[in-house]
Amino acid sequence: MAEVKVWRRQERARLIAARLAMSPAMRRDCCVRITAELETFLSERPGALGVFWPFQAEFDPRPLIETLTAAGRVVALPAVIDRHGPLEYRAWRPGENLVSGVWDIPISEKRKTIMPAMVLAPLVELRWRLLSTRLWRGLFRPDACGIDATPVCHPRRV
Repeated sequence: MAEVKVWRRQERARLIAARLAMSPAMRRDCCVRITAELETFLSERPGALGVFWPFQAEFDPRPLIETLTAAGRVVALPAVIDRHGPLEYRAWRPGENLVSGVWDIPISEKRKTIMPAMVLAPLVELRWRLLSTRLWRGLFRPDACGIDATPVCHPRRV
């Protein structure tokens, strides 16, 4: 078990370093293509959307958020309230005030909590054979928030 833990830590560091090493132009191109795919994907799935603020060169969902909120969709940012508890999702629109949260990741200043129908969560890596109830429930824990969730993964690599 200790070997797996060490391997996971090393693999995560390697993948994040590779993402950080991408040129800004390449990262922008990837974000544009991911945004276009998500706009199509989400157009068929109504409901409030939980999104994560970009961290360590992750996909930047802010252009997508602008498009979705302009069309009337509710978007929420997660906030850590208790490090051992579930995330709280706070409704947010571009232009509304943000404050610094855990790890200095911005969260909505207003505490208007909602239950998202879906959550757009960035992954360092997706290994299809590991995408199981154990992994999903153990790491994300939507059940702790009262969400009956089944992961939906967009199968295309961008």
